[in-house]
Amino acid sequence: MINFKIPHPRLQNLKGVIFFIAVIALLAVSLQGIVLITDWFWFQEVGYQSIFYITLLAKLKMAALFGIVFFALFFTNLLLAIRFSSRIFVMKDDDIIEASPEVAHEKTLQILIAAASVIFAFFAASSGTFQWESFLLFTNASLFGISDPVFHKDIGFYIFQL
Repeated sequence: MINFKIPHPRLQNLKGVIFFIAVIALLAVSLQGIVLITDWFWFQEVGYQSIFYITLLAKLKMAALFGIVFFALFFTNLLLAIRFSSRIFVMKDDDIIEASPEVAHEKTLQILIAAASVIFAFFAASSGTFQWESFLLFTNASLFGISDPVFHKDIGFYIFQL
């Protein structure tokens, strides 16, 4: 069995990548902030601040729900995949090199998995905010007072909850 070291990228290359990602993230957050402030001013001008707060709170709840669930599933799945993988093989010049199982359990790999899980959970949370209206319809369902003749359920069940 041949032991080999994993090459570490140069720090200067990582700084450029990290800076680029930080600029893109700052741009995305600032654009969302501009939209949020514009909506706040408009709702304040027409006197419907309570509607702004309700929709904002519903969006935050949905983002938290989608983000947390996605992070838990993705992070756990990656950790289990690494833990249950038996060996790592690398092909080099028609030779098969077997990496030791300790390589898969390094702290840097776990940090990388956690960072990737957080980034993907952020994207899942941002896409989950679009379900705020369905969430409000489901949680604030009301009855119509008319029953369905086949299943004897109120029509409001089919509109708001189903």
